[in-house]
Amino acid sequence: MDRPAGQRLVHSHTGTFAAAGHPMVGIVLAASLSVAGGLLLAAQRGSAPSPAVDGATHARADRSLLRGAVVVLMGLNLALGVFFGAMQVSVTAFVVEHGAPGAAAPIFAVSNCSGLLAGWLYGLRRWRVAPRYNCLRRPMH
Repeated sequence: MDRPAGQRLVHSHTGTFAAAGHPMVGIVLAASLSVAGGLLLAAQRGSAPSPAVDGATHARADRSLLRGAVVVLMGLNLALGVFFGAMQVSVTAFVVEHGAPGAAAPIFAVSNCSGLLAGWLYGLRRWRVAPRYNCLRRPMH
């Protein structure tokens, strides 16, 4: 059975592969892109800080990532991942349950465009304080 032209197109979004009836392709593509991106980021050394030259040794506790601000950021990152993952699953399930699976793409497009617009408008904002004081209670040194 020949598929319509729209279904023959290969889209870069992994959800498209899953919605087209090929869930393994979407999962493998998402995992491959995640691993490849992580490896490329790990291999990039241009932004690494220069080694300390004062010869002072740091205690293991000072280098731990499990401190206040980092734990908060990890929790926020986890919450965002759960939110966006739940949105993908729940919107897709909702439109499929209501017999309109093709409606998922426009819903996701509107959602993504609204996020882009919000980010753009936020970027246009003129701040009254210096950037170093913007998100911090104390200045960076």
